[in-house]
Order: sequence, then C-alpha cells, then structure tokens
Amino acid sequence: MKNILTLLSAILFFKCSNNEVCHSKINHLPKYGNFKKCKNQLIADSLFLESCQNSFSDKREASNYYAQKGWDYFYSQKYDTAMFRFNQAWLLDSLNFIPYWGFANLSGNKKDFKGAIFYHNVALKLEKNNKNLWLDAANSYMYYFEVTKSLNLTDTAINYTRKALELNPNDSISIYKLAQLFEYINFKDSSVKYFDKIKLLK
Repeated sequence: MKNILTLLSAILFFKCSNNEVCHSKINHLPKYGNFKKCKNQLIADSLFLESCQNSFSDKREASNYYAQKGWDYFYSQKYDTAMFRFNQAWLLDSLNFIPYWGFANLSGNKKDFKGAIFYHNVALKLEKNNKNLWLDAANSYMYYFEVTKSLNLTDTAINYTRKALELNPNDSISIYKLAQLFEYINFKDSSVKYFDKIKLLK
C-alpha cells in the first residue's frame, strides 16, 4: 500500500505523453479543480482505486477512511495534505457527504466563504441528519455575511442552526449558537429566550 501511494505521488509530477502536461496543483483544489486529468494522472487514479479495492470491503469504507485522514490533517493545519486526502475520498465515492464537508471547511479556511457555502450545501443534500454539519454550514453563512452584510445570509444561518436543534432539542451548542445569532442581529427577546434555555439545561 505504502509503495503504491509513493508511486502515485511521483506520477502526478510527470509530463504525460503526446506533450500533454499534468497540472500538478490540482490536488490542492476541491474535486481536483474540475481539471481534465492527463493520462498519467488517470493511471495514478486507477492504481489508487485498485489498491483500495484490495484493502477495503467497499468504496464507501475506503472513502470514509481517507476522509478521516483529511480531518486529521485539517486539524493538524496541514491543509494541502488535507485537501489531497479529501480529494481521494471524493474520488472513491462522490456521493459521500464527508469529502464535500471537508472541501467546505478548507474553502472557508482560505476565506472563500462563497465556496464554503456551496460545498456545505452539497454535503447537506447528501446528509440532512448531521447536527454538526448544519452548524458548520450556518457558520459559513455568518462569515460570508461579515463580507457582504447581506441580511438574508443571517436568516439562513438561523434556519440552519434551528435544523441542528431539531435533530437534538437539548443540544447546548445549538441553543447557544441560536442565542448568539439573535443577539448579533439585535433580536433581544429571542436571544434571551435561548440563553434562558441553556440555564435550564444546567
């Protein structure tokens, strides 16, 4: 497995045949930047998928494994490597919501909040029952609001936080987030209501 991954990394930097040039930085972009891959990159993908077929029970298991690697690197602040792993997870299973979540957080980390919103919403179309995903998506809308000052973004952030709360009505994080959002937009009564809810949970 290790030898195959080393080979894959090397191949990505080679020029393809027939004067075709491989774009070596596509690993640093969500979904490989939607670039058309050259021959050697397609060979590398094929070798990678074959190695996973031999090491995991199915593509979803393999995708989840590399997505977790992506999170590990993300929280270690090794963002390019995190993107590389999330791309591998996406390549294995494009219907797995976790790689899109990773793309969203990495986009937000680069202050590309429009991109973060896009990928959070793709993830939410695939998985509607993850509280933390709803909260992360709400955060992206608020970060984008700080740039645009468009009030409809705060409305969406509140709606998404409410979605998170519906999934777990006693979740103190979701309740506190709602209280903060209402306080931020100066809806004092609603803010107090949710701050009081937190006190009742203690």
